[in-house]
Amino acid sequence: MEFITVASLIFALLVLLIGLIMLLPHKLSKKSKDAISKVGLMHFTTKEAAEKIIGTSVIKVYKPWRCAYFFQNGIVSMDAISYNNLKNKTTCVEILNLTEYQLSHLRIRYYDMAVIHFGDFHISNQNKISVKTETDISTLHTNLHFNINIALILLSVATFALLFILFLTTLAK
Repeated sequence: MEFITVASLIFALLVLLIGLIMLLPHKLSKKSKDAISKVGLMHFTTKEAAEKIIGTSVIKVYKPWRCAYFFQNGIVSMDAISYNNLKNKTTCVEILNLTEYQLSHLRIRYYDMAVIHFGDFHISNQNKISVKTETDISTLHTNLHFNINIALILLSVATFALLFILFLTTLAK
C-alpha cells in the first residue's frame, strides 16, 4: 500500500473514533460534576408532569431503554430543544444540591450537551426542587457546543465514506 493510502486510513479511523465518542453518552468528568453541583439541572416538561414529579419525587421514564433528559442551568442549544422535543414543554423543574450518588449515575451526551439518566430519576430529600412555569426556553440557549459537535459527527461520516471508497479502490487493484 502506498504511504498516502495508509495515512488516509489512519486519519479516517481517528476521525471516525472522534465521531463515535461524540455520539455515545459518557460519565461526567469531575469538572462537569462540580459545575452541575453549583448550578443544578433543569428538566423541561409539562405543568401536569411537573406536579406529578413533585408529588412522587420521581422523574418517570415510561418506555424501556429511555432516559430522563436534563440540561445544566443556562446551557441548552436551540437544536437540542427540537431534538429532545422540548418546544411545547414550558415548565422547568430545577434540581439543586444533587447527591454524589445521583451525580455518579448521570451521563453527558456531547453532541447536544444533554445530561441523561437511564431509567427513572429519584429525587432525594437533600435536593432542592423548584418549578418554574411558562419558562421561555429560547432565552436559555447556546448553539456553539452543538454546532461544533454536529460538524465533528458529519466530518466522521464523510471520513467513513472516504475510508470505504479507499477500501473499495484497494480491492479493485
